Amino acid sequence: MIHNYQFNASFCILSITNYQGRSMGFNTIEFDISEGVATLTLNRPKALNSFTIEMHGEVREAMARVIEDASIRCLVITGAGR
Repeated sequence: MIHNYQFNASFCILSITNYQGRSMGFNTIEFDISEGVATLTLNRPKALNSFTIEMHGEVREAMARVIEDASIRCLVITGAGR
């Protein structure tokens, strides 16, 4: 079954400018884009990747980039640690 989702990006903060093929320099996540695949990694393994306000903002910024960039075909969300 194929699902078609639409996103409303009006709430997102679009402050990422240098993103193609390299890490974004976030504090609590890692975000990379390579060959049309974006990978968002929650990166607080000592805290078992528990969500913080800072992480929420960083995830929103990364998601805004995914929504804005038509060359991104897929988003993989994962977590660092065990």
